[in-house]
Amino acid sequence: MAEEPRIPPRVFVSSTYYDLKQVRSDLRRFIEDDLGYTALLSEYDSFPVDPDASTIENCMRRVRDDTDVLVLIIGSRHGFVPDGNARSIVNMEYVAAREAGIPVFAFIEASVLPLYDAWCANHDIDLRGQLNDMRLLPFIQSVRETDGTWMHPFAYAQEIIDALRRQMAFRSRRALRFLSRLERREDQSVLAEMSGAAVRMALDAQLGWVGEVFSSCLQHGIDSWARQREDYEHEIAIGPGEAVPEGYEQGWAQAQIDAALRMMRGMNNFINVRLMKALAEEDLGALVRGAASLVELYREAMEWSHRIRCASVSERWQPVQQELARSTVDVVHQLETLGPRLSQEMRAAIEAAQAGEDVEVNIVVTITMPNRDRLSALMDCL
Repeated sequence: MAEEPRIPPRVFVSSTYYDLKQVRSDLRRFIEDDLGYTALLSEYDSFPVDPDASTIENCMRRVRDDTDVLVLIIGSRHGFVPDGNARSIVNMEYVAAREAGIPVFAFIEASVLPLYDAWCANHDIDLRGQLNDMRLLPFIQSVRETDGTWMHPFAYAQEIIDALRRQMAFRSRRALRFLSRLERREDQSVLAEMSGAAVRMALDAQLGWVGEVFSSCLQHGIDSWARQREDYEHEIAIGPGEAVPEGYEQGWAQAQIDAALRMMRGMNNFINVRLMKALAEEDLGALVRGAASLVELYREAMEWSHRIRCASVSERWQPVQQELARSTVDVVHQLETLGPRLSQEMRAAIEAAQAGEDVEVNIVVTITMPNRDRLSALMDCL
C-alpha cells in the first residue's frame, strides 16, 4: 500500500495587516524555519488561492479546509468589515475556525487590554482616539469571555513566538501519547465510528470516561438531526401520506397508539437494562452501538409523528390525528436530555468518590405517552 504523503501541520495567522505587518513576518519565519510547519498568511504568494472564490471566501476556505491551528492576533485595529457583514474578516476567520473545531491560540496587544478593561467597566466610554473602531472591543469580549479562548498578552513578536513554541511542544507530546494509546487498542474499528471528542475521551480513560463517551456519541448523533428536529418542533407536515378510509379511523388510530407504546417499552428496556450493563462493564463497543441505536430511535420517533401528520383522515378525526402526532414528545425529550443527565450524574459521582463517599450511579429512564388520557377521551367522543 502506498505510503501517505507527509504533510507538515498548517498554521493560519489571522490578524489585521498594516499595524501587525512585522509581527506576521516574524511569525512566518518562526513557523516555517524553526518549527518546519507550513505558515498560511494571505499576503504571501505561497497562500493557496482558488480562482473561483472571492478574497474573503478564499480565506474562509483556507481556514476550514487547510488549517490545523489558527493563531489569532489582536492589535488596536478592528480590520475591514465587508459590505453586508457585521463582522470583520479577522472575526470571520476566527468564527470559521471555532465552527470547524480548529484549535485557536489568541494573542492581544498588551496596550489594548487597559482599553478593553475600561470599556467593560463603562460601555459608553469613547475610545476612538486609541482604537480605529469601537467594534473591536465586543470582538475581544466574544473571544475572551463568551468563548473562553486561551488569550495571551504581548508587546513584542518574540513573546508570541515563545508562547507558541511551548504550546506546540505540548500539543506534539499529547499527539504522540494519543497515537501510542490508539495503536495499543484492540477495538480500533469501534473507535473509527466515533467522533473525535469521543475518541479522545476513550483513549484518555479518565474517571467517568464511559459516561462521557456515550454522552458524546449520543449528542453527536442527535445533533445531526437538527433540521428534522426543527420541523418536528413546528409540527410541519410536508409530503405524501397515508389515506385512511372513512370508517376505519378508529382502528388506524389504535394501531398507531399500539406501535408508539411498543417503541416506548423497547426504549425503556434498552436504556435501563442493556445500556446500564454496558456502562457498568465499560464495554466501549456496546456503548457506541447503543448510542447509534438510540439515535435511530430518536429519528424514528420524529418520522413517526411526521407520518401521522401527513395522513389524510376525515375532518372529525383531525383533532385525534393532531394529538396523536404529539405522542412522541417524551421520547424526543428523554433522548435529548439523557446524555447531559448521564454526564452530570457521573461527574457528581466522581466528586463524591474523591471525597471518600460510597457511590453507585443508577439512572432510570421512564419514557411515557403523556397525552394518552387525552387521546382516549377524544376517541371516546367520536
